[in-house]
Amino acid sequence: MKALKQPINSDPIDRMAKKGKRVVVIVDDLTRLTPQRKILPTLLELLCSNRAEENDVEIMVGLGSHRAMTDAEITDRVGPEMAERFTISQHDSLDDQQLANLGTTGLGIPALVNKTVVDADLVLAVGNIVPHNAAGWAGGTKMILPAVSGAKSIGTLHIEAGKIKPISKLVATVDNPIRDCMNEIARKAGLKAVVNTVLNHDDEICGLFAGDPVQAHRAGVTAASEVFCQPVGELADVVICSTYPADIDYWQAGKALDYASLGVRKGGTIVLITPCPERISPAHSGLTTRASESYSSLLRAVEAGEIESPSVAGFLLMHSQLLEHANVICYSGGLTEEDKRGLGFTHASTVEEAVQMALKRHGERARVGVLECGEVVPIPSRAHL
Repeated sequence: MKALKQPINSDPIDRMAKKGKRVVVIVDDLTRLTPQRKILPTLLELLCSNRAEENDVEIMVGLGSHRAMTDAEITDRVGPEMAERFTISQHDSLDDQQLANLGTTGLGIPALVNKTVVDADLVLAVGNIVPHNAAGWAGGTKMILPAVSGAKSIGTLHIEAGKIKPISKLVATVDNPIRDCMNEIARKAGLKAVVNTVLNHDDEICGLFAGDPVQAHRAGVTAASEVFCQPVGELADVVICSTYPADIDYWQAGKALDYASLGVRKGGTIVLITPCPERISPAHSGLTTRASESYSSLLRAVEAGEIESPSVAGFLLMHSQLLEHANVICYSGGLTEEDKRGLGFTHASTVEEAVQMALKRHGERARVGVLECGEVVPIPSRAHL
């Protein structure tokens, strides 16, 4: 409550809303751990305590390019009371009729943002701060781009992120060109304030940062770095990697693999342990068609416009960087053997088999690292950069 009433470089939340004015509160979807059920009741109570009317407040699920959530999933995420009291919508990045064109960023990313957001009198966003492979960190202005932006905006963003090489220049950084574009588009869209959580390794709130979308996010990143950035003295031959909690599909789980690559030597092996119940991605097809191609080949294909989906193109650019750096042995209850082959992975039937395969490749005296959380980023010493 204190963070909401004394936010960073912005008015208190309860003073932002005005009677008769439209309010949009953007929330993230089921691929994130943000404790929306804990935050929304307090936030919405502050908004409606003496100014905003309930029927003027809309909760919008910022899906980005993810699949739509079911009614049951939405109710579970925001809580039954919030679902009953407030209008809840889901952003559709493919519906051009929903989008407002706010121009283009300096990096060439089109600012296509949900019209309901752009037309609102007050826009707030509730998210969680963790490392991110295409944005440096989640949270903050990422709740506009990609969360409530058009497919072309999202795809172009992914391509520009994929062009940053090596990926260590982007992961767990806050000063990068991708974040700059997010900040620019969020300002154009009118994002007034954010409420961002930082969770510990038991998924408990250990920090809450509210206020200016850029400054509150930066304050949260400082705290999140203490939780998720793990210094390592030397690179491992083998990294055993869990993808929890972002692993509903490989589109999410691939982030953990990118982080693991920062802790393994070139030519080393990552043992990927992931459930992926929705397999590679229900919203993005064609990932395995070119997933084993080299980075240079994919970059030429992207520049020639040969890959239909820009989001897939960007994803493949990052994926190829990973495969050129390390081998991947994968155990997964959701990914099929065909999925793994298409992604360029070696199949393992059990965790034990995957580990033994890695040790056979590198020897019993191999240096082994373990990442129990898929959001932890190994930070090598300068000697290994």
